[in-house]
Amino acid sequence: MSTVDVLEEQTVVVETPKGGRTHSFLAKAGLTAFMDKKKEIQVNADIPVSVVILQLRGPIDLDTLDCDIEAFVKLPLAPALRVGNLKGNLRQGVTTRFSVAQVGGAITLYLKEKRLWIRSEIAFRGKTHNVDVGLIPLPI
Repeated sequence: MSTVDVLEEQTVVVETPKGGRTHSFLAKAGLTAFMDKKKEIQVNADIPVSVVILQLRGPIDLDTLDCDIEAFVKLPLAPALRVGNLKGNLRQGVTTRFSVAQVGGAITLYLKEKRLWIRSEIAFRGKTHNVDVGLIPLPI
């Protein structure tokens, strides 16, 4: 079985609510199309939320919009910690809630305007940080 790989990169800017500061991050996705017509996209995104980095890794089936994406948080000077699995259909939205080490919150992936969107609420060191942003366009 042969595959064709296409890498699509997009920079998304996230604005923090205080002080007008902005953080930018690069969301990457690789599209793999198999000869049997099944299409999937591999999500590999690192999203800074304050000093915490939210990491998303895993596939999305472009025919059904089912996903199986692992979520990690990376704290300063520490390895990434697995906080959950986002498994389900993006049309309905997929959510995981977590509390690990010094960080807790919720992560939701959903489809909006033919894009993969993330909504997250992350609490770290007594402050809550919210993100609701479109990550990558989905070729559907």
